[in-house]
Amino acid sequence: MSTKVVYKNGDYVEPSEDVTTKSQQTTNSQTQTTAKEQNTTKGQQVTTASVTTKKENDTTKQATGNYPEWSPNSVVYGLGNLVQYQGKVYECTYAHTSNLGWSPTDAATLWKLRTDLVAGEVQTTKNSGSEQGTTENNYTVNSKLPEHMVTGYWHNFLNGSTALKISDVPDYYDMICVSFANSSTTPGKVTFELDKDLSNALGGYTKAQFIQDIKNAKAKGQHVIISVGGAEGTTYITNEEAANQFATSLISIIEEYGFEGVDIDFEGGAVSGTDYIAEALRTVHNHFGEDFIITMAPETYYMQSPTSNYFKLALDIKDILTVVNMQYYNSGSMVGYGGGVYSCGSVDFLTSLATLLIENGLRPDQVGIGVPSSAPAAGSGLVSTNTLTSALNCLTKGMASGGSFMPPKTYPSLRGVMTWSINWDASNGYAWGSAMDKAIDTLPKTK
Repeated sequence: MSTKVVYKNGDYVEPSEDVTTKSQQTTNSQTQTTAKEQNTTKGQQVTTASVTTKKENDTTKQATGNYPEWSPNSVVYGLGNLVQYQGKVYECTYAHTSNLGWSPTDAATLWKLRTDLVAGEVQTTKNSGSEQGTTENNYTVNSKLPEHMVTGYWHNFLNGSTALKISDVPDYYDMICVSFANSSTTPGKVTFELDKDLSNALGGYTKAQFIQDIKNAKAKGQHVIISVGGAEGTTYITNEEAANQFATSLISIIEEYGFEGVDIDFEGGAVSGTDYIAEALRTVHNHFGEDFIITMAPETYYMQSPTSNYFKLALDIKDILTVVNMQYYNSGSMVGYGGGVYSCGSVDFLTSLATLLIENGLRPDQVGIGVPSSAPAAGSGLVSTNTLTSALNCLTKGMASGGSFMPPKTYPSLRGVMTWSINWDASNGYAWGSAMDKAIDTLPKTK
């Protein structure tokens, strides 16, 4: 028997006739019959029928649905969500995040027993009560990250650059940051879905195709992560509940789509809750394990001092942090290592600020240089691929860059480069990606 439970935006909706099959009760050896009779009219004909009173064993009732088993493991349950617990079905009456003390039998204010529903085969609730049924876990650990790599952002929106499927991204890019996850009205909670305008522009790019493209990219050795934030991002994590919401919703997105990690691209005041952001990222990291990728893309202003919120966040999670790809663009002049002031778009701006990050506490392999891939991609900070290559050679090999700044030592394990964005690079024939792929291959091998 097939029975469907209908949800809309996480809320329970009474099933319509065409999706609900009513359970037919059966009699067994315990059936008792009384002699009471009544007249039954069928059309114009009057017949006499025996009325049977049934005393049934509950185990003979057929299930009205297969409901997720209630979980105490910080699952976000929304109003109207249905679960089964100890063989019975319960409906959530107050949105909350689960814990051991709030089971359906212990927390009467959060759950009500649905006596009209019968539990069926147990399903697994993964991370969100609003996801009824079982969602396939597409998270897999890809091959190890390369020692030096090229990272680029992929647009989940249209903005005049070339619209791309994930399958269109060339092998020049070792890591693809999908931008962006969306904020929600619930503090800390993030969501993700393919942009409808992008999907239409690509001829009907579907969620299933997107997920398969991520799997295929990983099979080729590329790494695909989800970016949170951006210039218009409004995700604020400033308390314990927001941290829990962020971690729980992010885990759900990553498992559903198969992302290998997360990029933190918070801007402005969104970085104010440093301790809570760090806590949430540790929760997510611990859920997936040591190979989980965490990157950051701060603006230059927020990385001038290790006491600033963004820099403090990077140092707080240094043991689980993969790389900081600072945005060396859309910036004014900044103070570099040693106190010199350098202009955005110069080779000294790149080398001095990268040195500042390393000498203030990050490992060289945790530092990447982020630049625009073409002129339309940013308001300032565009450098030629030759200038960027000179900066890399200066930092990793001690070669003269053509500028005045020289780092105090070489950093042969410097991670690599990042660009905003792959789509803008595509609009320019992938000139940036192809050049940087070659440049990265010439950097020192330390492993």
